[in-house]
Amino acid sequence: MGNQRCLGIHIIFVCVFLFAATYSCLGVGNVSVICFEKERLALLNFKHSVEDPYGLLSSWVGNECCQWGGIQCDVVTGNVEHLYLETDDYYYLTGNKVSSSLAELRHLKYLDLSGNYFQGSRIPEFIGSLKQLRYLNLSDAGFEGIIPPHIGKLSNLKVV
Repeated sequence: MGNQRCLGIHIIFVCVFLFAATYSCLGVGNVSVICFEKERLALLNFKHSVEDPYGLLSSWVGNECCQWGGIQCDVVTGNVEHLYLETDDYYYLTGNKVSSSLAELRHLKYLDLSGNYFQGSRIPEFIGSLKQLRYLNLSDAGFEGIIPPHIGKLSNLKVV
């Protein structure tokens, strides 16, 4: 019984060692994450729904949306987790509203649209469906009206 247990521990150790050696030798840790097509299309729909006279979204080309400016993906799953589009007084996006295509970013944890100008539109109700959202910044984005009640149901939201 003792020898079997010892053998089991050695096998586990060897497996962990081989996995770690293979992982680092193949350079897997340096491989870029590839985003999901559905999420890439959602981001492109958002891009096409706004005016971008300053080229803030100019890096949003190709299939590697995890490498686009303002986007951060989970390194394991490839899901888009951060959409950081904060701007300043001189360079910003404009639009009639925020495209509901962003609702496809189901794993989004961080959303910052501050400093852009959405021309007095209402805060989009779909934001309430982003259940993983922890951070939300819509300040100085030109929104008007009431805050949708769905946002109050975002139980993971820590910063607003």
